[in-house]
Amino acid sequence: MKKGIFPKVLLGAVWLFLILLTAINCKRGDSSTSPVIPSNTTGQTAEYTGRESCRECHKKEYNLFLGSDHDM
Repeated sequence: MKKGIFPKVLLGAVWLFLILLTAINCKRGDSSTSPVIPSNTTGQTAEYTGRESCRECHKKEYNLFLGSDHDM
């Protein structure tokens, strides 16, 4: 049984349409949605402030952290 060329052309057209649709909707490189990372212009550097500084705002998480595997 010989099949025609029409189903192959139709399938190729559908694949091409899906690839083009994906490429058009791709938001790669869109600067309006990318996070802004501020430059370190003030001369400040990040420092470890210790585990106690987290306890005031994150009491529940702090208590779960104590004695856990991550507390080593």
